[in-house]
Amino acid sequence: MNKLPVPLFAASALLASLSAQAGPDWAAIEHARQAKHAPPLPGDGEALANAGRLCGAPAPLPWLDHGPRAQGTPQQNRARQARHEAERKSCEGAAQ
Repeated sequence: MNKLPVPLFAASALLASLSAQAGPDWAAIEHARQAKHAPPLPGDGEALANAGRLCGAPAPLPWLDHGPRAQGTPQQNRARQARHEAERKSCEGAAQ
């Protein structure tokens, strides 16, 4: 009676391991390679993101967390925004 579960367990383990031996999906890999090497489209997201940017990095987002482990304060947010505006104005002045 104890000899029956051992072959059944071995067979189920063998069947379960067959899915792990499956090879890679070469069609999906080749599709990803072709998409990676494709030239960007004119209406691509990066072009749209750079269209609104006049000079330098985008405006900094405020740190909204003011809890017990806050990373910043409203005063620091105002200082970061003022520093960004000064950098943007100096960059625009240099570009003209």
